Amino acid sequence: MSTPPEDQAAVLRHRAEAAVAKMTNPLRPGADAEQTLHELLVHQVELEMQNEELRRLQASIDVERARYFELFDLAPVGYITLDDHNIILEANLTAAHLLAMPREELAKLPLGRVILPDDQDIFYLTRKKLLADGAAQTCELRLLKSDGSFFWARFEVIPAARDGDQGDFCRISITDITDKVKIRQDLTRREQEYRLLAENASDVVFRSSMEGLIEWVTPSVSVRTGWTPEQLVGRQLRDLVHPDDTDRLAAAQAGLKDGIGFEIELRIRIRTDGYHWFSVSIRPALDDAGTVTHLVGGWQDIQSMVQARAALEMERARLRATLDSLLDPHVMLEAVRNKQGRIVDFVYADANEAACQYNKMERARLVGRRLLELLPAHTSSGLLDMYRHALETDQPLVLNDFVYPHEILAQDRRFDIRAIRVGDALSFTWRDVTDRYLLTQKLAASEEHYRLLTTNSYDTAIRIDDVGKVTWVSPSIKALLGWDPGEWIGRPIADFVTPESLPTLRTNLERVVHGEPVVARYLALAKDGTAHWAESRAMPYINAQDHRDGVIAAFHLIDEQVAMEQKLEQRARTDELTSLLNRKEVFERIEAYGGKHPRTGQAIAVLFCDMDKFKIVNDTYGHAAGDEVLRVMADRIRHFLRSTDDLGARVGGDELLVVLHGVHDLQNAVAIAEKLRLSAAKPIAVPAGTIRTTVSIGVTLARPGEKTEALIARADEAMYRAKQRGRNQVITIET
Repeated sequence: MSTPPEDQAAVLRHRAEAAVAKMTNPLRPGADAEQTLHELLVHQVELEMQNEELRRLQASIDVERARYFELFDLAPVGYITLDDHNIILEANLTAAHLLAMPREELAKLPLGRVILPDDQDIFYLTRKKLLADGAAQTCELRLLKSDGSFFWARFEVIPAARDGDQGDFCRISITDITDKVKIRQDLTRREQEYRLLAENASDVVFRSSMEGLIEWVTPSVSVRTGWTPEQLVGRQLRDLVHPDDTDRLAAAQAGLKDGIGFEIELRIRIRTDGYHWFSVSIRPALDDAGTVTHLVGGWQDIQSMVQARAALEMERARLRATLDSLLDPHVMLEAVRNKQGRIVDFVYADANEAACQYNKMERARLVGRRLLELLPAHTSSGLLDMYRHALETDQPLVLNDFVYPHEILAQDRRFDIRAIRVGDALSFTWRDVTDRYLLTQKLAASEEHYRLLTTNSYDTAIRIDDVGKVTWVSPSIKALLGWDPGEWIGRPIADFVTPESLPTLRTNLERVVHGEPVVARYLALAKDGTAHWAESRAMPYINAQDHRDGVIAAFHLIDEQVAMEQKLEQRARTDELTSLLNRKEVFERIEAYGGKHPRTGQAIAVLFCDMDKFKIVNDTYGHAAGDEVLRVMADRIRHFLRSTDDLGARVGGDELLVVLHGVHDLQNAVAIAEKLRLSAAKPIAVPAGTIRTTVSIGVTLARPGEKTEALIARADEAMYRAKQRGRNQVITIET
């Protein structure tokens, strides 16, 4: 290994110093002068040679130093050298670039000038530790740039020495770690956010060991179950599950050790009220090696959903019983389409008991079968095309006395057929009128009125001439509406329907007179003045001479059917608890009106009402009391609806909406909102006591052509501001 230039220079320097010392010594006693002179010359030559070697070595040192400074400047990290007063002595180009400052300005600059004031103690403590330990130290702090911005830097501080200088010098490497710090801070922030989300979520979030021991649970568990987190930590999850559900839980947990999560519905014990249904999901948490370390999961309260599902099942059972009690067969036929979207067949989606008996097949075998597989003659008879037309045009299919070669019964049969569209399916019913047809043929020669009655099936039959007068009515009119047949004969049929039904009746009579059969509904008047819904099937009357002679019709009362239809329609449009409009219906109506009143051009106002501290009412008095409060509030809102154009709706749990049509301006709407607010504050009596509650109301006006979502969002924002300002207030947002 070669000797470094610095070490060689030290050796030569030592030799030169010895030669000079020798030259300055006095002559040795007794020495010859000539010999002494010779020795001096020899020493002089040696000294010259040593000086030459020193110059050569100095040049080598200068080259090495230049190379060092070149590498020093090109280093990918910044370097600075400090004296013992923390003054910058040297800085490479990278350091100057990081600090956005010329290198010349960095020299002689106190390091504290480029460290963010809040971080200076970090550096001073680091250097103090360097002095104490004598070993390199690291720290992270923020450095200021010349433009006033800063970046995060990692300092590595190491001791350093400078030739000819005394003091505690150090050298610092500077690495820009801003991106790493931001990533680290973002990760920390996200972890905090996720924890806050978990702790503030309405659902329960928990962590447990692989053995099911609860280790942590969010505070929301108190609201959902009545248990405090402290009461649950350390307990087994299975101890809280209803005994009838523990086997299902154990079966679901079997896959956790393999990293497979699950979601299951369980009954969880409530601290004071038995068990509630929850949707419980559990997922295994894995470390970097893919090993399951613990479990995380959540409980979502689905008590209301399970109750609603049970109610729905009950409603379905009720509808099933209703359909099965019908004498006429009824089926639901869902369309089967090809890749081009064309209907090529139908499949039986449902069938009542009468349909199963008629087709001589149990429901389990009939449902799911293809129509053409069971009754292929639908294609040749044209029925398939008629079904397709009814579904695609949304026009009811009405067929009377239709002849069909029935495959199952192996004979031609005659049917009265009715089908209407329901989504992408047909609600289909039929009546086998073959026997009626055969009987009609046998009685063809009978008295005309009797033939009329038997030919036109059931209920009450009526004959009307071309000018709309009743010429005959069957005796069943007495039992149906209380009239004697003679009270109808000779009078216009228009006398026996309500004014609302007259336009439809006149139009349909004209259609039948022109040869078109018509099925329609009217409000028929009973003798006592009450109105009843009647369904009529009318067609041209053909007399014995095969000439058209007025109209023949048969009708029966369908009050219960219409009431059921209206009830179903009402359910679809209103909130079941308050009978106010539901969210979907009120949005559609607002959208239909646009931003201006359709008649006057005046403004539409939206009042967004939210019950203040309604959760406390539920928690204190129970949900039944909370429901009663909402019903009373709905009644009070209805009191402020000035006309049928004004709307009241329930759009959320305790969020109520009032839409006023034709207000003059925003102040007009505010005045109504204030009256509503005062009315809401009146006490409400419930079995548990008297409840006093208030509402916060946000008010705004609709803009012409504005989207409903934007209008409601602005009213919601105004309501939120009312909440922020102390509740029980009316706050507006200008349009």
